[in-house]
Amino acid sequence: MLFLGTEILSIPLYILAASNRKNLASNEAGLKYYLLGSFATCFMLLGITLIYGAYGSFDLGVIASTRESMGESSLFTTGLFLVICAFIFKIGAVPFHFWAPDVYHGAPTVLTAFVSTVVKVAIFGALIKFVSFIGLQPKVHWVLLLTLVSIASMVFGNLASLKQENFKRLMAYTGIANAGFVLIAYLVLQHETYVYVIYNLTVYSVAAIIALSIYSTVKTQTNIDTISGMTGLLTHNKLLGVAMIICMLSFAGIPPLAGFFAKYFILVEAIKYDYTWIAVVGVLVSVLAAYNYLRIIASIGQRDDTIPTISLSLIHRAFIIAGIVFLVVSGLMPEIVISWLR
Repeated sequence: MLFLGTEILSIPLYILAASNRKNLASNEAGLKYYLLGSFATCFMLLGITLIYGAYGSFDLGVIASTRESMGESSLFTTGLFLVICAFIFKIGAVPFHFWAPDVYHGAPTVLTAFVSTVVKVAIFGALIKFVSFIGLQPKVHWVLLLTLVSIASMVFGNLASLKQENFKRLMAYTGIANAGFVLIAYLVLQHETYVYVIYNLTVYSVAAIIALSIYSTVKTQTNIDTISGMTGLLTHNKLLGVAMIICMLSFAGIPPLAGFFAKYFILVEAIKYDYTWIAVVGVLVSVLAAYNYLRIIASIGQRDDTIPTISLSLIHRAFIIAGIVFLVVSGLMPEIVISWLR
């Protein structure tokens, strides 16, 4: 069921990424996503096969209990490693992140928003179920693997995003960094931490959808797909300008917005369970990431009369306002969202 769920989710995405048939970038995105996704599927399927060969069951509960009584065989270790590699690809973390920038850039913006939010939440949720049943915490090598992937994703994602001028590619690299940040919580493997994972992903998803919808609107009316295309946005449409600034501040983790607590809760849990040094790395890369968002804010706040006044439909205005209210309220009163998720 885990395999079927991930594939039913993934296969339509390969098609949708290439749905803009007249755009070569869209065709390239679909092809790369399909080829690399096929390899990841092979990893997962082979890993499931090896785990079945080790313990003779597809049931995660039976596998976990059999593992406790019989020990961790080399067949199981190899299979588990392959399944985790497939998950790392699906969430776009290092070292299986190469598809993300091209797919985010080439795919239609609606699909980019869907892949970067809904799909990631679903895959992280599946990973929560898988890890909670299998139980990786007692084994040092599994903790080391997740630690290396987490740190590499945070550092690489934020460093690579510094040179990006295309907004969707920048979102891809910051998404890689955020995936690495969320993986910090998987080192703890406590029930409360799972709630904070979903809180982080929910907050990130709302901000990302709003930001990409604003980018799509600006690009449609100005035909500019770089960060410079949003220069003077605050002057020409105050709602879009303020909304984009709030999204960027939330991404950067500036209080009292929800993005601050999305990072804070995970870092506190890491420190609580003696992963202080990883929390320190998370704080340092968050400071580095703030530069990306601040340069977008600086561009939005500049005065520029070269771009036209951006018009919005009533539904789009309501959608943006609702998202901004969520980011502000869930930042001022995070316990409401946390209790609901719990």
